[in-house]
Amino acid sequence: GRIFTSMIIAGALIEGFTFFALFVCMKIGDKLVEAITALGPGAGH
Repeated sequence: GRIFTSMIIAGALIEGFTFFALFVCMKIGDKLVEAITALGPGAGH
């Protein structure tokens, strides 16, 4: 039925958004680590 289809679509959207959010967080985390490493004791390398 229609409600079931709507639930599947909503679930897929939420799942996709969650994955995208996690991916963005990981990318931001990588940038933060790079910045901290550059500013930290390892700057001489």
